[in-house]
Amino acid sequence: MASVVAETAPAPRYLSGYSLGGRLALGLLVRHADLFAGAALIGANPGIGDDRERAERRKADGTWARLIEERGLSAFDREWSRLALFASQTRLASEALEEQRRIRLGHSRVALASAMRTLSLGAMPDFRPFLSAICCPIELIAGSLDTKFSALARQMAGLLPAATVHIVDGVGHNVPLEAPARLARLLNRSLERTVAQQPGDGRLIHRMDEDFDDYS
Repeated sequence: MASVVAETAPAPRYLSGYSLGGRLALGLLVRHADLFAGAALIGANPGIGDDRERAERRKADGTWARLIEERGLSAFDREWSRLALFASQTRLASEALEEQRRIRLGHSRVALASAMRTLSLGAMPDFRPFLSAICCPIELIAGSLDTKFSALARQMAGLLPAATVHIVDGVGHNVPLEAPARLARLLNRSLERTVAQQPGDGRLIHRMDEDFDDYS
């Protein structure tokens, strides 16, 4: 992945990811921080350090994988959307929830089951021991109703040399879904600060569109 980024994305590069995407982004930063001028991690978990907890998580994610394989994507969507992690989404407009459902049902059954196993939090490394080596500025973003990931963001900020925590008021885990406009403003401000610190002509990745409403 790092080689693809280096070959196809001109510097300066800004990395962002949500949830599992945030954890994958963190893995890239741990190994290739020099590729990026800055990053935003939204609802990201740095990993599990305890071996027993890691085994329990692998078992739980294996159960999700079997559900997908044996009962299909509709059953997965129904059970996944009932997780307490997503309880705040019940307040969203029906069209937003339907779009989420459409995205989940559009996944490959085989690929999603495989991802549940290979990208399980219990299978991926615990990145905490390596965070002190990431020197680029990191924005750590979480919803205020998502107390677990808000706490994780604050914990990571204590380990990263240049991190800022942003807690988005009144939303849960899926900040991109529940507060897209506020998230876009946060990311655009971060992009502007990042490019201002870069040498050269100040070119940067495109700004995010802010011309829409939050659902929350």
